[in-house]
Amino acid sequence: MHSSQDTSFPLLSLPSELILKTLDHLDFRALVPCRTLSRLFRKIIDEDVNLQHKIELAAANMEEGSQSGLSTAVRLDLLKRHQAAWNKLEWTSHKSLQILGGHVWELYGGVFAQAKDTHNTIFFRQLPSALRGIEEKEWEISIVEFQIRDFTIDPAQDLLVAVVNPVVVPSPGDSFLHIAVQLRSMTTGGRHPLASNPPVLVHNTSLVNNRLTFIIQICADIVAVMFTSNELFINSGSTELVLWNWKTGCKVMNIHCDDDMASFAFLSSRYLLVGMNCDPITTIAQPTLIVLDIEDGTEARANFHDINFVCSFQYPRLSPSLVPLVFSIRSDPSPDWTSPPGCQLPFWTARQHRLYVISLVLSDDEGNISSFDSFVPTDTLLSCLRTLDDGEDLRQFEWEEWGPEGTRLMTSPRTSNVWVCYVFGMKFVSLRARGISTMTGPDKEYIVDLYDFNHLVLSRAESTGGTPGEDEEWITAPSIVSGGLFATREVRTSLPYRIIKRSLPEDVIPGRRTNAVMCSEDGLILVADDPDDRKFHVLSF
Repeated sequence: MHSSQDTSFPLLSLPSELILKTLDHLDFRALVPCRTLSRLFRKIIDEDVNLQHKIELAAANMEEGSQSGLSTAVRLDLLKRHQAAWNKLEWTSHKSLQILGGHVWELYGGVFAQAKDTHNTIFFRQLPSALRGIEEKEWEISIVEFQIRDFTIDPAQDLLVAVVNPVVVPSPGDSFLHIAVQLRSMTTGGRHPLASNPPVLVHNTSLVNNRLTFIIQICADIVAVMFTSNELFINSGSTELVLWNWKTGCKVMNIHCDDDMASFAFLSSRYLLVGMNCDPITTIAQPTLIVLDIEDGTEARANFHDINFVCSFQYPRLSPSLVPLVFSIRSDPSPDWTSPPGCQLPFWTARQHRLYVISLVLSDDEGNISSFDSFVPTDTLLSCLRTLDDGEDLRQFEWEEWGPEGTRLMTSPRTSNVWVCYVFGMKFVSLRARGISTMTGPDKEYIVDLYDFNHLVLSRAESTGGTPGEDEEWITAPSIVSGGLFATREVRTSLPYRIIKRSLPEDVIPGRRTNAVMCSEDGLILVADDPDDRKFHVLSF
């Protein structure tokens, strides 16, 4: 048996150079506690720029980018300035852009795209960042071969995925809808050089509905599209989810469902997260997240309830009087995203830590509407997946196993159901207005609330005795949702986060009229979709 005097740290007797080499191989979670071992360790860590850079990258939820000729000290300084700007919402530039009349748009990978009235011309703008050395660029492409119904982009792959206006095809039985998904270059508008030949993904569906809507996402070689009909047709499902390998043109998953499958997002390059309005086994109304293994998919069309899923994450059962109207999942960027080629960035948002904003809109017997948001980090879900045995499937994680400590459930902050790019990395933005009186009459003050769920920031601040800033709030106490939403009396969640608040000055929103706020890696985009001022206001960091 060892006595307390036998407890020691062998590294303490080594020369500083050897200690430094050892520390350089440790990750952030190991480096921080090492500072508390002795004054020598603290001095070595605090004075070594490489170790400080490693700590600051991890704490900021960033990955190291290309060297771009900058020294570690310069990159560390840029990173600190970048974080300081976001911590106070102090943007470095403001620019107004006209809202075009095409009604289809996308914001992804630092590029904002809008279609014109004809939907055949798309304007692209690479958003700038003074602190990360990104120049503003703008260009446009015109496509005359077809009319674009909807689209998404992946700047890192120079990929434009455009859904062509569907065509109803009569047949001896029921008519079907022919849908073509074009694979084009963002920079030229021509065929993407890595796409299948012809560069078209094809899907035929019985959802012959002019109000068909699309959710399109890209993750590396996979393009996923969810087709949703607002009407339920006899002998046809109301939702279909199709995945292709866009480089080969082959379908890798093809499933359909009635009105239970509501939304999806990539959990990783292998796993897909699907939102369901009911428990897939009991069919009881209970919001549930389903994890599908993309490698288990096939080209053949399959009913969702006939396939094996990896696992499910169950929310508490809803009260019997409530009906789910919306169950949506939002998360950016994709798990395998990278920066656009040619951008030599000193750092960029880490891929392994992202936030899912899961919105639930409910209606009761009297038609009253309530809306709640659930904030779920990828770590919460992936840590559960890692507990599964090889080949295990159909595992159900009850709410108590993942929800109370791994999520935060609250009444929905104000967001738009049109301008839905309100999450990036571990950040979520919301816009609220409060009425004020002026000499000329009633007016509004708009406030941007930035919710940051990067718990490492809070952990480090609390360990060093830090306190919230003047326009900052740290939330560590549990949130309690009650009032008959769920069958249980109350639901408590305790995932920590902080809120950074910034009142918008008059020079940002003339007339103080705005509808929504969106978030990208390097800025905020305010939407002033007013008949007298249809503009985007880009605030860049």
